[in-house]
Amino acid sequence: MIFLLKVVFCFAALSENKVWWGYEDDNWDAAGNWAAEGSPTLADQVFIDHRPAGTYTYPVLTDLNADAKCAVLKLSQYGSGGRLDITGGKLSVGNLAYIGIGASFACELNISCGELIVANNMFVPYGGETTVTMTGGNVSIGGSLSMMNQTIADGFINLLGGTIEAAALSWPAGIARFGHINIEEGALKINSAADYTAQLQALIDSGDITAYGSGTTRYDWISHPRAAFEIEYKGTSTILTAAIEDVNKAWNPSPADGGSVDTTGENVILTWSPGENTLLADGHDIYLGASFDDVNQAGRAEPEFKSNQTDTGYIPCPQLKANTTYYWRVDQITSSGIVKGNVWSFTTNSLIEDGLYTSAFGYDLNSNIVSTSVFSWYSSSGGQVSGPWLPLEGRENWTGDVLWWKSQIKQMMAANIDVLYVHLIMEHSWHDQNRINLFQALNELRKEGYDVPKVAPFLDPLITWDGAARPYPNLATTAGKDEFAAQYIRFFNQYYSVNEDAYADDYIARIDGRVVLDTWHVHLSTVNTASLTRQDLAQRLSAEFAAEHAIFSSGIYMVGTDGCALSFEDEQVVQFQQHAYFDTTDYNGIRTVQVKGGYWDQNIREPGYWLARSGGTHYKNAWNLVNADSAISRVYIESWNEYDEGSGIYAADCVNSPDLFDGRYYTPGSENDIWSESNDPYEYIKTTAAGAGIFNDTDNYNARILWHNIPDKIRAGEMLTANIIVQNSGDFSWTAANNYKLGQKITEPSEVLFGSNRYLIDDNSDEIGVYAEIFRGRPVIFELQIAAPQQSGVYTAHWQMLREGVLWFGEQLSIDIEVLAKSDLNYDGVVNGGDFKIIADSWLSRQCCPDDISNFDINEDDKINLLDFSVLAQDWLN
Repeated sequence: MIFLLKVVFCFAALSENKVWWGYEDDNWDAAGNWAAEGSPTLADQVFIDHRPAGTYTYPVLTDLNADAKCAVLKLSQYGSGGRLDITGGKLSVGNLAYIGIGASFACELNISCGELIVANNMFVPYGGETTVTMTGGNVSIGGSLSMMNQTIADGFINLLGGTIEAAALSWPAGIARFGHINIEEGALKINSAADYTAQLQALIDSGDITAYGSGTTRYDWISHPRAAFEIEYKGTSTILTAAIEDVNKAWNPSPADGGSVDTTGENVILTWSPGENTLLADGHDIYLGASFDDVNQAGRAEPEFKSNQTDTGYIPCPQLKANTTYYWRVDQITSSGIVKGNVWSFTTNSLIEDGLYTSAFGYDLNSNIVSTSVFSWYSSSGGQVSGPWLPLEGRENWTGDVLWWKSQIKQMMAANIDVLYVHLIMEHSWHDQNRINLFQALNELRKEGYDVPKVAPFLDPLITWDGAARPYPNLATTAGKDEFAAQYIRFFNQYYSVNEDAYADDYIARIDGRVVLDTWHVHLSTVNTASLTRQDLAQRLSAEFAAEHAIFSSGIYMVGTDGCALSFEDEQVVQFQQHAYFDTTDYNGIRTVQVKGGYWDQNIREPGYWLARSGGTHYKNAWNLVNADSAISRVYIESWNEYDEGSGIYAADCVNSPDLFDGRYYTPGSENDIWSESNDPYEYIKTTAAGAGIFNDTDNYNARILWHNIPDKIRAGEMLTANIIVQNSGDFSWTAANNYKLGQKITEPSEVLFGSNRYLIDDNSDEIGVYAEIFRGRPVIFELQIAAPQQSGVYTAHWQMLREGVLWFGEQLSIDIEVLAKSDLNYDGVVNGGDFKIIADSWLSRQCCPDDISNFDINEDDKINLLDFSVLAQDWLN
């Protein structure tokens, strides 16, 4: 008991309330500025308030205050308000910081440099009115940044510079008082595995967070119209920043950047807001085209330059094509010169309102299938960031968003890959959203007419269950079986959340009519592994999905790891087990092989392991071995994008790879390893495409007609534009350079041509400059200039793909076209008063491009006038 009293007494003696009086100056460390006298320690509560008597000097931390500290910081609790300035040095608060407490008081915290470190929560404010202004420095909060904690709280943070970091953000809903953050050159960083993107976006949308804002009072701030936010979730933190454009640039584009427009009916009008110093006359140069690079680099001498004008609106002429992404730029002409504009984009509406979704086939037991594992743990600077082989587009552009996934899927399609085994781990908002983004990207491409790879879940038990925070499931129990099956159920629910079309089931991988599931090393992360049966999984999946998705009624097809099997696996493969370019497994009458281009984990493990790329020679040899062994029916490429372990086959930056880290040990010779002997970023994609083309069951030449709008009635001599959308469904890729064309095929002597008999692929569009060719599964739109014969009658016309001088191939489009009288403007089979009305309306209210010659020009004199009425009248009388 005596010992305990001594301890309590000593603690009481060491802990004091320190009240700022500023008797001597503004120096925090000056003992005489505090009552009780003496600079604060980590055991002391600090109170900083305005004092009614005498001249008040508030504390200012400078570089001289390198180790200021207190236990609790309280501004404005007892006096009429408080203020603290930090211009340098460091203030460490061992527990809580109250930047404002008293309900009727106002206080300030001003930081231009230095550090404020708060071990627990920081309240802005707890009560009263608080203004925090930062132009630099750093605030680090170990707990929550709590805005307007009480209903009597009014907090405003003006983050002009510097960084505020906190482990959490608390912004109570329904509080009657006011909370606001304005961000300019500063950053707000929430250090948490939880994703704060939605909460921050909601606060932006409600106006509670502004960018480069202003207002007449603290309560009516709005963001600058030229400002924009960026929210980036990195897996361990969410960062909010803001930026503002050059005010002399054109801005506020319509259609919005990245948006879409309807090209039916009236002409599309592009509009924008001018820069602040744009000349009133002829102040705008407009550039428009189908290539970002061409529009970005164009000058007035290039075809992308369309107009110099005074108006802030432009009508593209001729009309825009459907289902096309356009890029445009508006330069501002000022008295000081030309201010180059940003490149904006928009996509015109699809020719088909409901999209170009198509059916797809499954695989049988004897199918030759090429697959790869796909990982989703990527953001611009989060997830795996230490790989040796830099992506061609830069690692910072591996964002995990839908647009990035679409580019990755196109690369996989260019490699003739059939199935994607998509990595599946424990429930995690970031990973789950990235996986959903992948599924969304697949859906969007299918809607555009792409025949994308099919997907199957690759469950990773080693990451899903760690035996501690995430206990191993006991597969002898119902709960354990439920938990195991729940991972696959989550995967398919995510897929169907963004794939709701009639053909969504077709793009779930199936073998022998059964849904494919994959996993590896189950025995290392589960208990009583042998107790899990095929029926345990099949029945749970069927109960969840079969009512709406019949494919789940036929059971499951289980793929597992060589030597670490579930008892009911249908085939096995070496998955992430061996460092070999070529490794086969025979199981259940099926021979599988894993191939890989190389391996390098030396940036994350020391010493790590290196399996040389050697310019791609080993990978080519592996594919040669595949195609030399007719018993192989499954090829598993170890990974598409395993980055830190360096085994991916994505398009890579050959020039700046391998990416070596200073001070690390590397296996001798590995520093000089090369991605490609020919410095080709697509080395492994091309090797895969060639090898898979020999191995798989797909025809080299094939094509599928997805859609067309060629009319079945046309007037004699009429000229019109129509489209045919064709999908490459063969292994051989198409280019104009290799003589791939769409042709009108004459099969009988009586048939006639409706315009040109050949339509070329444009090697400058359809991303051929990126992917080199129209790869398997990709659609291409052919624009036909239809010219009707002069003689009325019914004609049969055929269109089909061909490789000139080699063969015609693929689906043939055959149409019976009725050619009507030239004056039959309403296509009803007779010339009458209805046709007069059409030509009159066109003459009186024509709103089209000046260089567009209308089909209502019956006498073909490039005008719509009374002479056309005369021709129509003669046809009527005859």
